[in-house]
Amino acid sequence: GVNMKRILSIVLCLCLLFPALALAEFDPAPLKSDPDIIVIPLPNSVDTVYRPVNQPYYGQVDEGFDGELVAYVEYITLVDADATVLRLMISTVSWDMPFNAPEIRLTVGKTSYTLAVTHEESEYDGIYMEDYAACLVGEGLNLLKSIAQQKKDDPIRVELLSEGNVVFSGQVIIPGAEAAAIYDRWIDLGGKQQDLSIFRDLWPVRITNK
Repeated sequence: GVNMKRILSIVLCLCLLFPALALAEFDPAPLKSDPDIIVIPLPNSVDTVYRPVNQPYYGQVDEGFDGELVAYVEYITLVDADATVLRLMISTVSWDMPFNAPEIRLTVGKTSYTLAVTHEESEYDGIYMEDYAACLVGEGLNLLKSIAQQKKDDPIRVELLSEGNVVFSGQVIIPGAEAAAIYDRWIDLGGKQQDLSIFRDLWPVRITNK
């Protein structure tokens, strides 16, 4: 009894001392009311994606591979984690079989970012549609920053990796000014004020320089 009361009083004091910690939240309201943003409630989930209307960015598939490739850079509210983060999604279409890649690698200039991804697949009449998504947190934000800082909008190399092997590759242009605007808006709405430390292990990034 006594110890519990003491613990509760300490917790109460901490809450009074650090009210800002409890209030450091992302405000998605401006995204919801923006006509240039599509609000997409995710199926079978309480999470919500906010996607700029001018996406996807259409890519080109490298020679030797069959399929289609597009990219999205968007915001996603993860209700269970009480956070809104930036998300990169690469969507592919293939005809023979799905790629089933656990990682994607994007190369901006001389720097490559290898991201662990979640993978969703649907099939219709022998056509496989796959979404590979990674939340950009920690080092992952450097990927978006490096796209934003490109002097000109050069194609970004996109590779799907399975056991370290490239199973599909292509390139896509994500305009630097648009990447910068998406990142800056996330910051303005409270992105960096959230505690995202738990995500760093969930969304690991390997960075290599040529």
